[in-house]
Amino acid sequence: MSNPTVEQVKTDDKALEKAEKARLAGEEKARKAAEKEAAAIVRAKEKEEKAAERARVAEEKAAKLEADRAEKSAAAEKVSAAKLAEKEAAKLAAAEESARLKALRDEEKERLNKDKAEAREKAKAEREAAKVAAKDMREQDRLAKAELAAKAKEAAKAARAEESEQRAALREGRRDKAKDIAGDRQRRAHSTHFVFTGTGFSSPQEHSIRGKLLQYIKDNCPVGQEFPIEEFGREVSAMLYGSNIRSFLSKLEEVGHIDYIAHHPVKDVEPAAPDEDDDEIPFG
Repeated sequence: MSNPTVEQVKTDDKALEKAEKARLAGEEKARKAAEKEAAAIVRAKEKEEKAAERARVAEEKAAKLEADRAEKSAAAEKVSAAKLAEKEAAKLAAAEESARLKALRDEEKERLNKDKAEAREKAKAEREAAKVAAKDMREQDRLAKAELAAKAKEAAKAARAEESEQRAALREGRRDKAKDIAGDRQRRAHSTHFVFTGTGFSSPQEHSIRGKLLQYIKDNCPVGQEFPIEEFGREVSAMLYGSNIRSFLSKLEEVGHIDYIAHHPVKDVEPAAPDEDDDEIPFG
């Protein structure tokens, strides 16, 4: 028998290697099949166990639900009875509270009616008192006014008497002063100037010639300053309507509003007319 060649040896080695690989592959395949079968058995067992567990849980759940329903039913019956008793107790309490509130309202109404009656009586008494007080006040006011009027009347009477005395004294003084002159009219006719005294005691009518003239003197002639009569007459001629200025100045001099002054004798001077401003109230 001849020795195998190198090619034959290599071929045989490849065949052996292939056979070994095939064997190993078969073993691996058999192992995997066994593992797969074992896993399938395990899964089937687990499935059975899970199904049994689900059945047990479902049974326990059903039992628990039944127990809960029974418990709830018993509790509901118990609650219903308690609620009914509570409702009845509430109705009784409400009735008692309503009766109590009604009694309070009746009591309050009676108190308010009593207070209103007392307030009406008090208001009536206050009105009557106010009427009496008002009447007393009116009477006191009337008496006070009457007293004031009487005092004013007496004061006016005294003032008139005093004014009359003053006028009399002034006239007497002027008469005494005129004794050294040949007649009052002659003195006035010989006067050249006048002086505003500021102390006259008559009140000429505002719209009379004499009243306007006096106001003009008050506004334009300072007290104590001398003014020439003829020149002053020309200055105010518009308000004299052609009358003699000395006529009005003489009236004002009689009641103390001015004083005449003669600086030198005046000849051929026409004496002032006795009364040219007949709308005057000399001592009003």
